[in-house]
Amino acid sequence: MIEKMMIWSVLSRTLQFLNVCAIYYVVQLGKCAMLSAVVLAVILLARKSLFRQTVFLKGELWLLLVPVLFIGKLRFFYETRMGVRLFLWWDQLCMRQPWLCWLYLAGIFVSAWRLWSRQRRMDALVSAMAKREVAGTQVYVDPLPVTPFTTGLFRPRIVLPQLFLEQCTQEEMELVLLHEKLHIRSGHLAALFLWDVGRVVLWPVLSPAFLMGLLQEDLEEMCDKSVLRQSGTGRAAYGNLLLKSILLLQEADGASFHAPAAFTGDLAYRRIEARIQKILRYRPYKRGLARLSGLTAVVTTIGVVGLVGSLSYARCNPMDGVTLWDLDTVECIVEDDTLLDEVVHYDDHCVYVDTGALREVVDVDAYEGHEVVFVFGGFYKLPGIGGCCDGAYINMRELTGGQAEGICQIPYERVFDLWAWVFARI
Repeated sequence: MIEKMMIWSVLSRTLQFLNVCAIYYVVQLGKCAMLSAVVLAVILLARKSLFRQTVFLKGELWLLLVPVLFIGKLRFFYETRMGVRLFLWWDQLCMRQPWLCWLYLAGIFVSAWRLWSRQRRMDALVSAMAKREVAGTQVYVDPLPVTPFTTGLFRPRIVLPQLFLEQCTQEEMELVLLHEKLHIRSGHLAALFLWDVGRVVLWPVLSPAFLMGLLQEDLEEMCDKSVLRQSGTGRAAYGNLLLKSILLLQEADGASFHAPAAFTGDLAYRRIEARIQKILRYRPYKRGLARLSGLTAVVTTIGVVGLVGSLSYARCNPMDGVTLWDLDTVECIVEDDTLLDEVVHYDDHCVYVDTGALREVVDVDAYEGHEVVFVFGGFYKLPGIGGCCDGAYINMRELTGGQAEGICQIPYERVFDLWAWVFARI
């Protein structure tokens, strides 16, 4: 019987730990998702208005979403009137309804599994393809009529359809390869990886496929402009290569319309038309200025992430104050932990209470005979989410002992809580 009770106690404590972890993470991610919706709206509006004609700045706008992934622990949410009014309801909802937290986490697991499975299948398909050197570059040859693409964040691999090797000239193949190489050099693979991370953890906002299509569209436009700048190819020749690629894939597939040669996948006809029109409107740009713009955007993003960290709660925040609770009514007698700073002191074995000073803070006569506990120590991850507090228990009558003044010494035992220790470090 005792063993069953111990097992049940361990299971209950484990479930409590898991629930607290779910609440802790979803409280943060929910706020990130809410603000990401606002940032995303700004990006979509800006790319269609102010930055419509500025190719590189329009693509760099998407970096605004990166700091949003780190804002979940901002002090703003708890220490400002606006933050409390706008976001405290989410903390309270998660604490009252833990199943919502598990539902959010389930969405994360499903999204991550789908992306991981898709990438695993892609890696297996690419690994099975024949290797070939084209224009001094090793590529993987797909016998199917697929669009050229690059895959692999840490080990990028360029995939070309066999059809292109047979039907395209040497100069055309060099342009296709340059297009793919520029995606790698420009960090576009990393950008898509970060987008996938965002789609996983902020899935309620970033999961729609059309949003990724817009990001891919901007990356394609940036890459097209870079190819024209670095290769010296004329606008008409590059546009004709794009149209030739479409026709080759269309004929091989036997469909009325197929995807263009693009880094990221199928694009609708209107997007192809818009892409070609942008190619035809190409004007030379200063390469150094474009690089400076990209570097500035990346450095600024990193700086904002660092600033967010400095304005956020630490992973584990010690609670130095002392509160007083009435065990008979399970009510907090002194909730403000600063009121007892000059009244209560403690070490590793005892709590010392100045009973005379306590009378000035608490109407001790109102709690005559009640069991009370001084709660202290411990930590919190976020306000309202913490654990592992110590407590010194005593009867109020014994505490005052009819004395007007004096120091009452209350012994207590500090108990090690494994789950609280783990929670403090995650």
